[in-house]
Amino acid sequence: MFSTERRYFPEKVGPIAVGKKAKNAYFLHTMGWNEKVKPVAVYRMKYSDGSIKDINIHAGKEIGGWWGTPHLTNAKIAIESHNTQKDVINMQCFRWSNPTPEKTIDSIEIISGATEALPAIAAITLEQ
Repeated sequence: MFSTERRYFPEKVGPIAVGKKAKNAYFLHTMGWNEKVKPVAVYRMKYSDGSIKDINIHAGKEIGGWWGTPHLTNAKIAIESHNTQKDVINMQCFRWSNPTPEKTIDSIEIISGATEALPAIAAITLEQ
């Protein structure tokens, strides 16, 4: 995603068609260039009734740097490996509990926080 360090990436991705109800959504993501707690991205859930729920993703809480992030407040390390220099790298999984699971999620948009941090989203999974 767009960052002040990589201005050529898109500022927004989506809408990604969903058309399903979900109790939870799981976001597999990471970021480059650490920011301190600022929202580095927004996951925008658009429901079929026209309502919208924005999920702010904060550095150090819901997302961390790919270069060996330690424990996060609201996410877990999902994938851990080593780069060619044997440094620990990882991706995190953030679980979002849908406050209105009875509503159909029409689509999801991913919006950059336009900070120094560069969010990278690998997968989104819905739990019904």
